[in-house]
Amino acid sequence: MLPLRHLYMSQAKVPLTPTAYKFQDKEIADLVPIVNILLTCQHHCGKPVKCLLDTGSDFNIFPLEYGLLFLGFSAKTIKQGLVVQIRGVGGVTKEAYGHYCDIQHPNFRLTKSLILFMADQKIPLLGRVGFINCFNKVVYDMQNRVLDFSLSSA
Repeated sequence: MLPLRHLYMSQAKVPLTPTAYKFQDKEIADLVPIVNILLTCQHHCGKPVKCLLDTGSDFNIFPLEYGLLFLGFSAKTIKQGLVVQIRGVGGVTKEAYGHYCDIQHPNFRLTKSLILFMADQKIPLLGRVGFINCFNKVVYDMQNRVLDFSLSSA
């Protein structure tokens, strides 16, 4: 099931976030695709959260604690969602629990998007299923330092 999408404009531009990685005596500058969203689920509104757009992630994956603290789930009810085995780096498999939530951003809203909640997940990830596949085009525009989300096919 593809989430319903509502883009308040034909495209939304999200600035890339400058960051620097330090390795011994070297520093490498980068622009990171961070998308600030608000997650709502089952009539509960979470707190604003910075998510990493991850084209290598099949799914939207959030820390289990986020669902417990901000979306009204208990340790029992969060596990009543869709159970998914997630294979991560190095082939390690972890269990995640999926629930359909709404993703809100000032320029767009995605309804009934699958969000997986997983223990020991540090950074919320926006992946292909339930986020990237909701747009006709997603451009990582380094020249203009933005992520460009578009519903038009041009």
